[in-house]
Amino acid sequence: MRSVRRNRPSGRAPRIFAAAGLIALGLLIAAIFIDRQNDAIERSRQQSHVLEQLSLLQSRLEGNLRSNVLLVQGLVSVIATQPTMTQAQFERAAKPLFGGRSQLRNIGAAPDMVIRYMYPLAGNEKAIGMDYRKVPAQFAAAERARETGEIVLAGPLSLTQGGVGLIARLPVFLDGPAGEPRFWGLISAVIDVERLYRDSGLRDEALPIEVAVRGRDALGAAGEVFFGDAALFEQESLQRAVDLPFGQWIIAARPKDGWALPPSWQLHLVFLIAGVLIVGPLLLLGFNERRRLQAEVRLSRSEDSLSQVVTTLKETVQQLEIARASAEAASQAKSEFLATMSHEIRTPMNGVLGMAELLMSTPLDDEQREFVHTLRDSGRSLLNIINDILDFSRIEAGRLTIETINFDLGGLLSEVCALMRPRALEKGLHLELDCPADLPTCLMGDALRIRQVLVNLIGNAIKFTQVGRVDVDVSWRPQEDGRHALVRLSVRDTGIGIARDAQDRLFTHFTQVDASTTRRFGGAGLGLAICKRLIEAMGGQIVCSSALNEGACFWFELSLPKADAMACLPVTPVEEGDSDAATRFQGRILVVEDNPVNLQVVRQMLERLGVTVVSATNGRLGVEQFAAQHVDMVLMDTQMPEMDGLEATRTLRALQVGSGGPNIPIIALTANVQPEDRERCYAAGMNDFIAKPFQQNELIRVLTRWLGKNVGDGEAAPAAAALQSALVEAPSFLPILEPGVLDDMAKATGMSVAEISAMIFSDIERMAGELSGASPDMPLEDLRRLAHTLKSSASQLGGHELSAVAHDLEFAVRDGKTDALPALLTRFGASFERLKNALPVQMGVGV
Repeated sequence: MRSVRRNRPSGRAPRIFAAAGLIALGLLIAAIFIDRQNDAIERSRQQSHVLEQLSLLQSRLEGNLRSNVLLVQGLVSVIATQPTMTQAQFERAAKPLFGGRSQLRNIGAAPDMVIRYMYPLAGNEKAIGMDYRKVPAQFAAAERARETGEIVLAGPLSLTQGGVGLIARLPVFLDGPAGEPRFWGLISAVIDVERLYRDSGLRDEALPIEVAVRGRDALGAAGEVFFGDAALFEQESLQRAVDLPFGQWIIAARPKDGWALPPSWQLHLVFLIAGVLIVGPLLLLGFNERRRLQAEVRLSRSEDSLSQVVTTLKETVQQLEIARASAEAASQAKSEFLATMSHEIRTPMNGVLGMAELLMSTPLDDEQREFVHTLRDSGRSLLNIINDILDFSRIEAGRLTIETINFDLGGLLSEVCALMRPRALEKGLHLELDCPADLPTCLMGDALRIRQVLVNLIGNAIKFTQVGRVDVDVSWRPQEDGRHALVRLSVRDTGIGIARDAQDRLFTHFTQVDASTTRRFGGAGLGLAICKRLIEAMGGQIVCSSALNEGACFWFELSLPKADAMACLPVTPVEEGDSDAATRFQGRILVVEDNPVNLQVVRQMLERLGVTVVSATNGRLGVEQFAAQHVDMVLMDTQMPEMDGLEATRTLRALQVGSGGPNIPIIALTANVQPEDRERCYAAGMNDFIAKPFQQNELIRVLTRWLGKNVGDGEAAPAAAALQSALVEAPSFLPILEPGVLDDMAKATGMSVAEISAMIFSDIERMAGELSGASPDMPLEDLRRLAHTLKSSASQLGGHELSAVAHDLEFAVRDGKTDALPALLTRFGASFERLKNALPVQMGVGV
């Protein structure tokens, strides 16, 4: 009896739902049918209205374009009667064509594919003499017109004189001697696109339809969309063909508000009320019956659902783990690719920029100097793009780190302005810095990133300013906690400015506000995007305020903690490209570089600064050179065959530790510029880092820091003096006598090894006797000169140990380190005895 009572409701619920469904379906079908009939009537009315407007625009476009072409074709007849006309005759023939409703902008004639005539001539003088055959962008269309004998349309396209235009090229054929047609040349007519749009009604604000036109270069449906929204051709729209004398355009249109149909809410309301009154009670009864039955099976289904959820979650976790690993691998591959490409590009760029800098320091005429300036500026632009791409890639990969160090903001600003001022002066611009007198002297933040943003903003201001000035202004105010300063830095120029409707795109990566600006000034569109990311990462904001032709002002604000003024080191401004001719150094530098061009560049730069250069083409040879002779510094490339720079540095440091020698500065000279590359260099034992491509002032900075600068005032370089003092007590690991040196000299001179060694050693022995018997009253200059001569003679013999000791003795005398002379003289005597004993053993000669 209980089972019967449970089955009777289960059989009644489907019938209730079926009855309710049939009634609802009937009402729905009736509503849909009536609604569609109304929609069809309204749609037909809208299409008829759009077709009417579209036909009007089509006829206007066809009429205007044909009238322009017919006007120009009349000029063909004039040329047929006067093929050798003058410019004045051409102007008289062309001038009447520009009256009335013509949209012509200029007309040129090119006999034999070379433009000889132009109207109007004003503003188009540079076009005279242009040979279509030498301009790839123009030649294809010109040649097609000549071969086909038909009109060829190009555009719409941006014109070098400004604006956008259509270029119609009409071939001109004259009767030849035998009556056959002879190609005379081309007539090129430029039609002002904006006037064509306006006169044809496309720019009419009252136009009730939205219009788009495709068919650039008269290619019809195969051409690009050049007017309106390209999406019209992918959405529901009406289209008509605009037949041209030289091809087709396709024009599409739809109502400005789309194909919006008026809602039939009255009809829908009637059917809704009927459905609720008829179907509602039936559905309520059916749902109540169904709910009771569903409660009986809910428990079992929930268990199955829970099991499925657990399984799905496990699969999702596995998929997410795979996706994470794949994303990390892709990010690592991208980083490795960018690092490799950066190195491969920076290496030849170092040769290009280095040679340009060296060439600029030689006598050049004005034209040559302009060429070298262009070469240098182009190389710098390419390097900036490479740096921007690397920075942006690092930011996108989430590897941007913001440091917090103590720095002098005023000194930083002075340094940046001093760096950028030569670029401004090259363009005749004034670059001024305005700092308040009460600006905090020491703040905490990422000085490197702030400097990067300022260099980018000032560089942009100089690039986009032709006349006037660039001003860098600083203002600040203390914040409520008293421990932070809200600093605003602004860069204002008198350049071309930025349209207000384009400023929203300024900070978007790979975006320029105007394509013509990109062609004129260059750039990858990454600088401002990186600036925005950097400022936001430091908790600030960056803003642009500008108007077209009224200059621009970029400013950013940062909240920076104050620091103790004693914790900040002063910043010394360095002018960009300042290779002070009076800056001279003394010393011997080993350059380990496998690229011959880069080796030549760094050698030339160093020798101009007064130092002696020893070179090696890989790490293994660099270690051998280092062990064979005394050097004061090593410039080490990192990527080289046989032994790379990192392994070579570790080997040199091991040699120095084993021998007790001084810690000679080793400077990385590399195109690997990622932060992790610097860390690897420092971990290997390098002291400093120079990124390729570099300028001579970068070498001056490193030499001043690690070698010391000698400007003729007799002051000792701190680093060099420290190294020399260390050499006084340290044993040498340099060879006493290098095998093969005398053999090479014998082959070159024709003398025997015994003759050469006896001649050189007798001179060394004589000077060594003078040195060992020198009295305390001996003038220091005589002692220095004697040590200098001994250094050269010992090196010529291959006695590198003795040469190094003589070198240390010479520099100790020069720097006034008289207290080190006794120890150095003792070392010299011991080294001389070792050389004297080594000669008979290794060379087989008597001394």
